[in-house]
Amino acid sequence: MNDIDLIEEVIIRNARVDFLTFRKYLHPNIKWNWFVEDLSSHLQWFYDELVAGNSPKLLIEAPPQHGKSEGVVDLLAWMLGKQPELKVIFSSFSERLGVRANKKLQKIFDSAKYKRIFSDAKISSKGSDAQGSARNSELLELIGTGGYFRNTTVRGSVTGESMDIGVIDDPIKGRLDARSLTVRNATWDWMTDDFMTRLSEGGGLLMIMTRWHTDDPAGRLIKNDPTVRVVTFKAIAEVDEAHRKAGDALFPEHKSIGFLRDRKKTMEPSSFSSLYQQTPADANNSEALFKFKLARVKYAPLPDVRPTIVLRIDTPQKAESDSDYFGFSLLEVRMKGIFILDAGHARKSYDDALVYFDGLLDYYKANGFEVRKVIVEDANIGYAFAHSLKKIRRAKKRFEGFKLTKKYGNKFDRAHESYTSFKTGCVSIADGCSVQNPAGIDVLNDEFESFTENDSHNNDDVLDTVVWQVVEKFGECPAPLSI
Repeated sequence: MNDIDLIEEVIIRNARVDFLTFRKYLHPNIKWNWFVEDLSSHLQWFYDELVAGNSPKLLIEAPPQHGKSEGVVDLLAWMLGKQPELKVIFSSFSERLGVRANKKLQKIFDSAKYKRIFSDAKISSKGSDAQGSARNSELLELIGTGGYFRNTTVRGSVTGESMDIGVIDDPIKGRLDARSLTVRNATWDWMTDDFMTRLSEGGGLLMIMTRWHTDDPAGRLIKNDPTVRVVTFKAIAEVDEAHRKAGDALFPEHKSIGFLRDRKKTMEPSSFSSLYQQTPADANNSEALFKFKLARVKYAPLPDVRPTIVLRIDTPQKAESDSDYFGFSLLEVRMKGIFILDAGHARKSYDDALVYFDGLLDYYKANGFEVRKVIVEDANIGYAFAHSLKKIRRAKKRFEGFKLTKKYGNKFDRAHESYTSFKTGCVSIADGCSVQNPAGIDVLNDEFESFTENDSHNNDDVLDTVVWQVVEKFGECPAPLSI
């Protein structure tokens, strides 16, 4: 055995007992810094406590794309190498994330380096089930040991399963789900009534997640169980720490401080706080959400192009009342942006509102702004109002396309999702548009500047019509349905 072989043998022996050495040997070309080492030490603590029978619960809060999930997959490979009889269940909001973890584990098990470290931890060859041991995208069984790795989804069935290690990686998809008490309750009930009851005596729970809400599963776990060890890594240090100064990036070799500052500039503040700083915003915060003015751009029609002009209408709750407003906006939707041509609200009865919007459509057309789509929110009296207005227009041989929005979150969720588009100027008031009512634009500006970070919004119907268009064009909101 030459010197190189002797050195590798020493490293292999150390990798069997030290998780960080294992990671460095397995991945010699990935980037390392103090964060990776600190994360690895916490993960090794989890294993040591598990072996001691102390039922560890470890919660890791870290920003996206910093390698926390990769660290957890490496830990599972290391633990299964040391104790191939361990039973692991991995759960996430997304089936895709579980399958990805499964495939990464398969790749590690198949590697020559892993086999040199842990020769007794084996899975079936690709495309075969050796000795009755499964190998597929949902289950990896270690040959001859009874140990396994199984991936499922949050709120998926774990009935009849048992586990020594339970891993939950991002149980909630994002802000929209986190804002829903129904989703939070259902996720928590699944965690406590189903998932955690599968743990063996002395078993451990490992959670990795982004903190979207103070009442999310992590918040509830911390509140109800003082034994949980919480490890929080902020993307940008807010105070001086052992390894970095205030204002320094967590992993500059991976995400530079310039990148993080750019994200902070363009993202809605509470989203950046949640995603990157692991500080979910207080739902009772009454500060303004949009701490900037709505952009204004001199309007110039596109030459030789028929513009896509949309009239969006938000209806009041009751048809028989004229105490509430119909909010509306006239929008020109272009490839890379949205012009607000006109906006306003009208306090009308149901019948008077039909006359009002029929006349408004004629007015726009007479002044060179022919509406191609009329989109009404499918809530309250919206469905009936859209059909009634369409009937009136068809009787006059007017053939605008009428559509109804699909249900998508609440006003708070939609406003947060639209933040970046407003911030970067993708949405702007069309200064100089001939059909623009200055009083209506003032209403829109007032609603924009007074919209707060909590969800107590009573006077924002005009703004919400614009926001709907933004989240349909730039976000994840489904397209409206034709009627």
